[in-house]
Amino acid sequence: YSTRTTTAGWNATYTAVENYTYNSKSYRAFKMNGKKGGLGKITSPLFSDGCSAISFVYGQTHKDAIKFDVKIYDKNNVELFSKSYSASKPDAAPTAGVLVEETITGVEGDFYVVFANTSTSTSTSNGYRVSIMNVCITSAGGGTEEPVLSSIEISGDLTNKTYEEGDELDL
Repeated sequence: YSTRTTTAGWNATYTAVENYTYNSKSYRAFKMNGKKGGLGKITSPLFSDGCSAISFVYGQTHKDAIKFDVKIYDKNNVELFSKSYSASKPDAAPTAGVLVEETITGVEGDFYVVFANTSTSTSTSNGYRVSIMNVCITSAGGGTEEPVLSSIEISGDLTNKTYEEGDELDL
């Protein structure tokens, strides 16, 4: 787990990068750690002129309970939106991840998004990990939805590749 900055200006701390297949398309996702003293966080660059929707997929890919927040701030760091997400510890590690799609609607003005692992684990070992992928922003005018984390989107034919635990890829 390390600190990364994408070419599109997303900053990620205490994260790894992993491969996922979602809706028959392969992606790289940021996996946020949840250990004590190393909680993962992903922060977007500043987006202008609001949006009609922000969608993203989160994944539970290990035998970990997960807990994280999504917050949206304006350019003056005033919180516009906050929501907490959680999932209980599964009985077994998912073979391809448990993936959930979420959508947040109606953000006005200039804004940025923060995904933060909020695990309350007291363990100093890696755990309580959650992955964030396929973050898309639809313009306020209802324009085409495009992934804004495109710099970590996998290109090429990876249709036969699914998530593999421990994958760490350079951005």
